[in-house]
Amino acid sequence: MDYQSNDILGYRIKEARTARGYSLEELAKKIGLSRQSLSKYENEEMKIPGETLIHIADILEFPIGFFRKIKKNDGIGDSPVFFRSLRKAGTKVKDSLGQNVEFLEEIYSYFTQYIDFPKLDIDSDINSNYKIGISDLYIEEVTLKLREQWGLGERPINNLVDLLQRKGIVIARIELDTHNVDAFSNVTAKGIPFMILGSDKQSAVRSRMDCAHELGHIILHSHLTKQEVKENHNIIEEEAKKFASAFLLPENSFSNDLYSVNLDSFIYLKEKWKVSIAGMIVRAHNLKLITDDQYTYLFKRISAKKWRIKEPLDDVLKFEEPALLKEAINLLFDNSMLDNERLLEDLALSRKDIESLCCLEKGFLGEDEVKPLLRIIK
Repeated sequence: MDYQSNDILGYRIKEARTARGYSLEELAKKIGLSRQSLSKYENEEMKIPGETLIHIADILEFPIGFFRKIKKNDGIGDSPVFFRSLRKAGTKVKDSLGQNVEFLEEIYSYFTQYIDFPKLDIDSDINSNYKIGISDLYIEEVTLKLREQWGLGERPINNLVDLLQRKGIVIARIELDTHNVDAFSNVTAKGIPFMILGSDKQSAVRSRMDCAHELGHIILHSHLTKQEVKENHNIIEEEAKKFASAFLLPENSFSNDLYSVNLDSFIYLKEKWKVSIAGMIVRAHNLKLITDDQYTYLFKRISAKKWRIKEPLDDVLKFEEPALLKEAINLLFDNSMLDNERLLEDLALSRKDIESLCCLEKGFLGEDEVKPLLRIIK
């Protein structure tokens, strides 16, 4: 395989490094370079030797084609990425996970030449009166407007992930490899929302709440700047939390269902509403359906029963798996419009990244082959 060193795109080296969680200094040390040299390669101030590129590609587990692939979208740009547990996650973790959103956007953009995906179905004026620090009543009204627009009434949502995909939100579920981030989302400059959920969470209902939380960011906060998000982090996180609770548990219907203030009744409601017992108790307290004393008592009982980590039904209720991109690949493969080789060549991402972001079974795209030797063209 031949390549010209001037074909290599410096920003792709940086993206691959960022995606794998390496700082400039860490990767430079690992490949035996100075930090300054690696920085010059990334900024295209100096041509990268073929042997060095091969070494980088091997360490970061990216195909050589990735470093030559011109980006056809703008990536995240200036739009904020919203993280659950942002304060607990370091900059490298956030940057690495944010890069996954950009890869997901590239994959989605690639498939749009073949597939007519669902268009975004969110009224542009649904949040037109938003200001940072908006009232709880405003948030309640927005969730009801959204439910009305989507024809949900005030009934429980059977499959939230499937619903959001049908409404034009692109979702992936991957292993986040960190307890400091549960989910994250971003709305691109083209107005397409992308959401990534963690697959390493132990509870389907808690992951569902993460999904609703990110939906809250998409609805309420996607128009904010990165600086506004950073400066008002605690406020917007609280708003997204309240949105998620109100969207999944509408006041009138949930209130009518709360017939008894004991843990057994909340177990029954968990099966119906697919929200954690703890989450429903918090919602009931916020709606003043239970007193402060009842709230405290119920959480003491939860602690005594060791339900803080694992609640009843957590091993019964199933995770909601994204299927949009997986179904797109199956459709294209079944109709002989694409095959493994063409897909891998066009996307120029590693097999494991494509399988993960498209929610494919491990090995679906085959096993990694022995890397061919590259001949350097002087």
